[in-house]
Amino acid sequence: MSKAKVAATDASIEVTNENFGELLLESAAEAVEIHEGRAAPARVHSYPALTARDVEVEAPPTLTAEEIRALRKQLQLSQEVFARLCNVSLYTDRSWEQGHRVPDGAAVRLFQLIKRDPGLVRQLVKPLTKAARRSAPYTAKPKRKAAAGQ
Repeated sequence: MSKAKVAATDASIEVTNENFGELLLESAAEAVEIHEGRAAPARVHSYPALTARDVEVEAPPTLTAEEIRALRKQLQLSQEVFARLCNVSLYTDRSWEQGHRVPDGAAVRLFQLIKRDPGLVRQLVKPLTKAARRSAPYTAKPKRKAAAGQ
């Protein structure tokens, strides 16, 4: 049994600049042993099965167009990126933000989760590297037709 395993079962481990690297390597080795089935994890979290008789599920909030727009801006995302995050079309996102359509179902629940923990969903949006940006296909926006008489 490694030192970290013994220390973890006996008392808390004091991490210092001198032992940090060693403890990190021991932890990584222990993680590999657990993954490969050669060791048991220290803790296993299990949750009891829940049925409709056991729980009450919080109803998702109703959001206005302004609240949806504010949520997107809080995440600092363009409409196109926000639409991709929500797995909807850009048209749908614009319709929500302009109040022409009202989100329902999973979208409303997603907005509720975003409001609670914006960082959680922000982790799903990853910036492209310079090389990836250069090779990404460019999609030009369609040109607007000139109004009659111009």
